[in-house]
Amino acid sequence: MNEFIDFIGFMNQQLHDRSIPRLETMLMPATFSSIVGEFMASTIPKHCPTIAKNAYHNGHPDLAPKGIFPGDMVQYTQEGIEVKGSRYP
Repeated sequence: MNEFIDFIGFMNQQLHDRSIPRLETMLMPATFSSIVGEFMASTIPKHCPTIAKNAYHNGHPDLAPKGIFPGDMVQYTQEGIEVKGSRYP
């Protein structure tokens, strides 16, 4: 999560320096949620060697057990973690 906070802070500082609104205010909520989810699904496996980002386009879940499926690709499985971002607590 700290990596995402650093990322959004960096992006927003760059936007601020150019008098552009913060990223989370200019994007539609679903688009921002998608960015959060994709960022987390891409970075969590760096910290957990037993999971991998699901390489299947629109596969479910976003994170699957590493090495179980060929190429870490699976269209659908019960095993793994689905990542979602939300505006709500």
